[in-house]
Amino acid sequence: MEFNMKIFQEGMFKQITDVLMTHIYTVVIGTVMGFMFMTWLIDKPIGYTIFSAVFTLIYFSAIYSKAWECAERDKKPFTPTSVYLFKGAVLSVGILVFNVVLWAAYLFAWRSLTIDGAMVTATGIIYNVLYVINTFMYSGFVKITQGVVPWQAHLIIMLVPLVASTIGYIAGVKNFTLSDKLMPFIYEKKKTKE
Repeated sequence: MEFNMKIFQEGMFKQITDVLMTHIYTVVIGTVMGFMFMTWLIDKPIGYTIFSAVFTLIYFSAIYSKAWECAERDKKPFTPTSVYLFKGAVLSVGILVFNVVLWAAYLFAWRSLTIDGAMVTATGIIYNVLYVINTFMYSGFVKITQGVVPWQAHLIIMLVPLVASTIGYIAGVKNFTLSDKLMPFIYEKKKTKE
């Protein structure tokens, strides 16, 4: 297998967009599920943290899988894109830019579109809602309120998609699948029980 180190290649825009769309779909689904359980979770901090951990793992898996698919496609000889190990990090650029833009809009809303600490414009409310939806899955770990985003939140919001995409792509390049590695253990357990 030949490795081409050209960072941005023809056809990569579609891959970056696919990873970003996976992010958006997963975040929206997680937020809808979270709001369904909100009445139960709101007064149970442990439940809220567990929900956040579980959904962050689901989100990680979705981004990982999409990056793995991109690597699998890149290994085919007829595609315009080629393989290099840290391409997964580049594939997460769309998510990272999206997160920064939403964060900037959120800060702008809380610094410029409030009166006496309350949102007063439709634009500000929209910016706030979009950012809250985008970061909802992490809300069990960090508090993001009224324009204040702690550094831990930034770290989590940026690192989770970056790491998931990078590891997923490397696993796809190396043709590593966790289910294939676990199958012999599952088969052996069933066999010994009989």
